[in-house]
Amino acid sequence: IASALNIARPTYAVTLLTRHFGDNSPEAVRLRVIEALALLRSRESTEALVWALEHEENPELRWRAALGLGFAGESDLALNALAKAAGDASPAVRRAAIEALGRAGAKTCVKVAAPALADNDPKVRAAAARAMGMSRDPAALEHLLAAAQDEDTEVRATAVAALAAI
Repeated sequence: IASALNIARPTYAVTLLTRHFGDNSPEAVRLRVIEALALLRSRESTEALVWALEHEENPELRWRAALGLGFAGESDLALNALAKAAGDASPAVRRAAIEALGRAGAKTCVKVAAPALADNDPKVRAAAARAMGMSRDPAALEHLLAAAQDEDTEVRATAVAALAAI
């Protein structure tokens, strides 16, 4: 559906889809809207995903919006929203935001992900190491060497793999 809408008129598609944010549609509907917006990859869909990331109460909807923004490329709007979401109260949102920054190849990835290597949640720490590996930024080396000594085996293994990627 998203592909057909994108071919037809992306701005119109986003307008139709985002109506479900404002009319208090069920969460399942809003989830499908977020998934469709992520596939559109337009300026308008990026704006709508940023809105969802910043305003949705349900952490599942926010992490899916963060995931979708990771496919938006190096849009300043998306990258700024993802950097802010790296400090979200939900570990799932923090994880998705940090990985999305890595996937997008953001120049700020290491700066945003480095503090996450000290997160209480080991999955967030592993996501930070993974994102640094995806960034291939040599500035991540020192941080990854420290993460390779983490108490959690998944974090250690992810840090070692990220080091190999750089």
